Amino acid sequence: MKYNNRQIFKGLFIVGIILLFISLFLDWYTFEVYNINKDLIASWNYHHFTGWTTPLLDAFTYNDLFRPHNLDISPILHFLFMFIIISCAFTTLTKDVEKVSSPQKLKNYAYLNLFLLLLVGFYIIIFPIGYLLPNELYFPFNMVEDHDANLFYVYSLDIGYYSQVIGFVLVFPYSIFYYQTITHFERKDQTVEKVIGKYIQEIQEPLDMDKFIAEEVLKQRIKSELPPKVFEHNSSNIVKKRVK
Repeated sequence: MKYNNRQIFKGLFIVGIILLFISLFLDWYTFEVYNINKDLIASWNYHHFTGWTTPLLDAFTYNDLFRPHNLDISPILHFLFMFIIISCAFTTLTKDVEKVSSPQKLKNYAYLNLFLLLLVGFYIIIFPIGYLLPNELYFPFNMVEDHDANLFYVYSLDIGYYSQVIGFVLVFPYSIFYYQTITHFERKDQTVEKVIGKYIQEIQEPLDMDKFIAEEVLKQRIKSELPPKVFEHNSSNIVKKRVK
């Protein structure tokens, strides 16, 4: 069974949507501290909904000392992202751009897919640059040695971030295809000939065929009853009245 590019892009889009949704519930960043003996003394993971969490027990007395600062990303953004993901998934499954009579009606759904790409761009670009770096949290991976304290700091992006990147790569082709298909049909319908044709149809008054037939019958009856000169005189008067 052969599959065209649209079907392949659509399948990848669905997989990407699932990855984008799941990524919000995974850890996005990890910060760890080791002593000179390479023993773990502090570990913190960042999660978008819960903030910084630690897998270590209270017995690790130095763990709280190395807790990073809060990143202060509004949870409203995460809920908005989830809503857009669900909306795009529903649209993809129910609104096939190639199976509708007028693709232009799906323009809003195309913009929805583009907005999804914009939000994903925030998570994979703005998040590390605008929130991690100002808090001295390096990416994608870095190991810093503190010789004075005999400590090793390990900074790394986690599985949630990489799932988001993979999701973006998967949803990008179909989102662009969806938008380009709609804009293509829109340009096709906006040719000069079609615009003029639509305008003529809008301003054209429908012909009253009954009235037209009645007038012709009346003319023929008058013509048969009156002498030719009288008929010509009356006809000229009728024409003059209509011109006025």
